[in-house]
Amino acid sequence: MAKAPVVEEGQFRHAIKVAAVTGQTPARDASLLCVLYGTGMTATELAQLEVADLLDEGGGYRRESLMRPACPPRSTWWRVIRCSGALLRV
Repeated sequence: MAKAPVVEEGQFRHAIKVAAVTGQTPARDASLLCVLYGTGMTATELAQLEVADLLDEGGGYRRESLMRPACPPRSTWWRVIRCSGALLRV
């Protein structure tokens, strides 16, 4: 049986390094990769996020938020170290 394709940790680190030094908005690009990889979200799910999905009323980061109604029902955890750091860089 064929092994499912997986992104190895070294491949991910390399992709972040490349994104961080190329393109017109390298910090944004690297941060988007970190968030997508760290949460398992799709690009469509990420595009549907609103600020209130990430920040609470006091301006702090939420620990968890629910996906938009158009997406499959599941929680997103923002406290993954890789996600938190990426969001702070943008």
